[in-house]
Order: sequence, then structure tokens, then C-alpha cells
Amino acid sequence: MSESYSCTATKLLTQTRLTRADSTMAFFKCDVTEPASIAEAARQLRLKWGDPSILINNAGIGKPQSIIDTPNEFVAKIFQINIISHFCELTFHDSETLR
Repeated sequence: MSESYSCTATKLLTQTRLTRADSTMAFFKCDVTEPASIAEAARQLRLKWGDPSILINNAGIGKPQSIIDTPNEFVAKIFQINIISHFCELTFHDSETLR
């Protein structure tokens, strides 16, 4: 995800008054397929606000095609991003956060 995308997303959220970007929202760049990237994003989050009370992973991919036409490599990537990344993220937060 590009930095310009994150700036655009922050601007749109601020304009629609869903949150105030200067105090209650931050963008943490994270490759959800890389445990080291997830760990760094979790570290940055805890430095800024402490342990999170809610964790949202909105990452997801897919293609409008039949399963027969989907290459095995892309199926593996779908599962890595859409499913496995959620479990990986949870390992970087303490048990109190998960209660």
C-alpha cells in the first residue's frame, strides 16, 4: 500500500467525521504476509497508544474467476492474506488484549 493511499484514506475519514486524524487515528504500514512487518506495526501501535482494545485487519484479496482457473500460487496468497494473517497478528498482542 502506498503512502499516498494512506494519506487519502486518512483525509476521507476525517472529512466524513468518522474520526479525527490528529488524535484518534493513525496509519501503520504493514505487510500482513510478513510476520516481521506485523510485529513492527504492533510495536508502533503500542508505543503510540499502549495495548489495543480492538484490532481490525481489513486486508483481503480475490479475483472474479472460477476456482478451476485460479493458479495454486494465487490460492495460497489468498489464504495467507485473507485468513492466516489474522492469526499471525494475534500472536503479537498479549493475552490481556485478546480477552
